[in-house]
Amino acid sequence: EFPATAWRAWREDLEHRPLQEQKFRIFLCIFVVERINNPLPKVFALVKDWSKTIKYMYRTTTCGALRLSHVGEEVTLAGWVQKARRMGGMTFIDLRDRYGITQLVFNEAHVGEALVSEAEKLGREYVIQITGTVAERENKNPKLPTGDIEIAVSSLRILNPAEVPPF
Repeated sequence: EFPATAWRAWREDLEHRPLQEQKFRIFLCIFVVERINNPLPKVFALVKDWSKTIKYMYRTTTCGALRLSHVGEEVTLAGWVQKARRMGGMTFIDLRDRYGITQLVFNEAHVGEALVSEAEKLGREYVIQITGTVAERENKNPKLPTGDIEIAVSSLRILNPAEVPPF
């Protein structure tokens, strides 16, 4: 039998992780438990270092989950481009998934001209994946649950371009 303290430590560690990571770890445990005799020590060993697997996921959190408490964290998001606004050396993108909308910022002074020019090519309903750092917004939007934060984008990947929608 596995010690109760180890279960508690694993559960506490799991509670501090984003929901997507929690689901992945639980799935992995169930999968391994079904296939190994006396699995618990082996499950903990396998789940302990899973970062190599998780980096291939599309996102680390959802667009609707980010709040001021996440400022400074590096996140990966995936979703549809809702709206794009270009203002001089900056491009703002509203990224949408089924959980909410998050504003992305491409600042030429911080990320370079190449990334900003790639962001300027994005149209409505493009499916993209970004990695960036959560930052507090200067102009907060009280109408959105995520209106206090924005993502300073460091990398962009177009998963699927879209034709201009008829609406």
